[in-house]
Amino acid sequence: MQQLEMRLIYGMYPDVINNIAESSEILKELATSYLYKYISTSGNIRKPEILENLLMALSLQVGS
Repeated sequence: MQQLEMRLIYGMYPDVINNIAESSEILKELATSYLYKYISTSGNIRKPEILENLLMALSLQVGS
């Protein structure tokens, strides 16, 4: 059951699964390198802090 919970929280990225102690840093790096670059270029967002605030707000609404 703990494995399922870890996978639901941290996802299925191999680096995260193999390095749980550094999972937060790895996920933040993944988000910065892929997600932020893609959204900022396709959505024409010039300030990364706005995107970060938007993603935080959306993540807090999951399940609502």
